[in-house]
Formats: sequence, C-alpha cells, structure tokens
Amino acid sequence: MALFIVNNVLAVIWMGLTGTLTVTQFCIGLVLGFGALHIFRGVFGNTRYTQRGVAFFIFVTYFIKAFVIANISVIYIILFRSIQSLEPNIIVFSVRDLSEIEVMLLAHSITLTPGTTTIDYADGQLTVHALDAPDPQAVRESIDQELLKPLLGFTR
Repeated sequence: MALFIVNNVLAVIWMGLTGTLTVTQFCIGLVLGFGALHIFRGVFGNTRYTQRGVAFFIFVTYFIKAFVIANISVIYIILFRSIQSLEPNIIVFSVRDLSEIEVMLLAHSITLTPGTTTIDYADGQLTVHALDAPDPQAVRESIDQELLKPLLGFTR
C-alpha cells in the first residue's frame, strides 16, 4: 500500500513539473512513477507492487475481452436464434481454495459478463446461471481460464 501512495505522489510531482494539472498528465505520471518504482524495486525491499500492478492490468484486459465476446454472443442470440434453440443451464463452480475477496471479485466478474449470472454462493461453490450452455464443463473451463487465473495473478 505504501508504494501505491508513493506512485500517486510521483504522479502529482510529475503534474507539478509539467505545469499541467489534468487527468491525462496524472495518468502519465502514474505510468512513469510505476516504471520508476519497477526500476528501483530493490530499494524498497522485496515487494510485489509492480508484479501485482501488471497482473491487475492483465486481469482487466482478460475481463474486457470476455465482456466484449459475451456481449457479441448475447446480441447474436437475441437477433438470430430462436428461444427453443437455447440451452440454459445451472452450473456449479468450486471456489473452496479462494479467499472471501477473491470469491466476491470472481462472482461479480461472472455476473458482469452478459449471459451469465451468479445466483448463489454456499459451501465453497458458486452457482451460476448461463443463458446458453450446452456444455457446462466448457463454461467452467472458460471461467477458470478467462477470469479466475488472471484474478489470482494479482490477488496472490
């Protein structure tokens, strides 16, 4: 947390050096500060701040990709498929090895992705409703590869 504050202070210093107080300059300062913290990470001890920052960016990228693909899929279903051809399914996804915050982030990521909704969390399992899931195992693997693994990259 201390390096996050240092990174923000470096961004504010960057804004002061450029003489421009804009969000764009602040974001540029954050990126430059992040780079400086990565280069001088040995000075601050063995910290994972930059690794987690990159992992968070990777998670957001994977989530946006899944979000866009799911939106296109749902649009296709609405426009071109009949309701009789859909195979909605209830899928159970084990989250026994995850912390409470990881379960919460995963559940919300699943719910924010169109076509899937987390409907319950009990006994170390998420219950997910999928709009069209003829193969429940494929949905589990998709959640595991596209959401869970990138999520664990920055939470652990």
